[in-house]
Amino acid sequence: AMGKAAVVGAAGTSGLAEIVQNPATPKPTGVHVNPRHADDIAWGINLALEDRDRLLSWGENARRLALSQFTWQRATEKTLDIYRDVA
Repeated sequence: AMGKAAVVGAAGTSGLAEIVQNPATPKPTGVHVNPRHADDIAWGINLALEDRDRLLSWGENARRLALSQFTWQRATEKTLDIYRDVA
């Protein structure tokens, strides 16, 4: 996610659906496709590649998201919050 847009095959069984922000969100980072349908995968790849500016924007958004949400500090805070909740 560090500066790269993503076409993600997220069928609701992985955490990728929560990490990759779809184009309908304010700051998209990629697009979700059904990994079991070749046409859907092709659609996602074509969507990503047909507009270089959009692709670069998704990559920039992905980098900002990663730097703000997926740091060691943030992971520590979330872990401590869980411990506090169960204590």
